[in-house]
Amino acid sequence: DSLDYAPQSPSTSHDCWPTTPPRRVFAIFGSESSGTKLVARLIAHAAGVAQYGTWRATAAARRGDTEVHHFSLPWGATCAKSVPPIEREWNSSARWPTRSRFFLGATSHVQAYASSGADAIAVLVVREPLVATQSKLSVRDFIGKNGSHHFGQHCANATMAATEDEISHSILRAALRALPSACSHGEGVASR
Repeated sequence: DSLDYAPQSPSTSHDCWPTTPPRRVFAIFGSESSGTKLVARLIAHAAGVAQYGTWRATAAARRGDTEVHHFSLPWGATCAKSVPPIEREWNSSARWPTRSRFFLGATSHVQAYASSGADAIAVLVVREPLVATQSKLSVRDFIGKNGSHHFGQHCANATMAATEDEISHSILRAALRALPSACSHGEGVASR
């Protein structure tokens, strides 16, 4: 059974969380509305962490010694009048991030897990920027961490959405430059 660090409802919560660090971490990052949630769910399924459709792709899920982390950039609540802070790392044992909205440094997050001995793999998701921004500004059905539904949008302010997207793209570019690569940055599968 998969341990979801952000339970969908009290009926699915777990009283006992792993205290040992994971041996393998798949950390999925991408700009908000770029498809990170879909990719995180697919990887969680392929890695045996959660059957597809059973995990909402909240912050993290774990089975055994494997974790899948999902972080849209920025992660969390809807945008506000100020730019969210950039955090260096997030410890999955916290179950749920304490900030309501923040950017997570992909490079520092993955390096922190790798330095603790985990096989830490960053998966960077990109989507055509105009389409991603339009999606970020569109109204949709959101499911809160307690399972409640509400309609809203990631961001109602086009200027703030553009600013957040610039920051997320900078974080992704820095990760592409700093982290080891398993393929040639988008030239692997797509060019076959």
